[in-house]
Amino acid sequence: MIIAFIEKDPYKVQISHHRMVLLPTYMIKDGKEYFVKSVTISGGNYSPEDDKQKLEAIKQQLISTNGAYDNPLDMLKEIEVRGHTFSEPHLDRLFTNCDMEFYGAGFVDFAGDRREVSAAFSYSVYDRSLVEELKRKVAALIGTDKTYKGGPRYVSRD
Repeated sequence: MIIAFIEKDPYKVQISHHRMVLLPTYMIKDGKEYFVKSVTISGGNYSPEDDKQKLEAIKQQLISTNGAYDNPLDMLKEIEVRGHTFSEPHLDRLFTNCDMEFYGAGFVDFAGDRREVSAAFSYSVYDRSLVEELKRKVAALIGTDKTYKGGPRYVSRD
């Protein structure tokens, strides 16, 4: 399976007091387009060279893993072993569905913070079966069932 990358037309955004021009990059995999990252062309407090370097690192990782990012299941395993918790233990805050037209075939953003080590994480997950597995495992870690919307349930030991 071969993956490729394409750039689409630049677009303008206003972030805070900065007008910026961004160039979106997409991965082509299995005949579908998946949004990867937008690179700053001009404006804002961002360095276009830094953005390009970050994009190249992402592309190299996607090429080396045939279109997959680091496995978020490994992170969940580490969280469980270390007894860490999420700063926002809510399924609907940890998982964001990005199925808008702009994002091509779409993905789910799995992002949050680990409270004990103040470590942010962010994964763009293209594989829907992996998303469901992540949700089940996260629900188990925060003490909810996979359909629960809200914070952890507290069970009395009485």
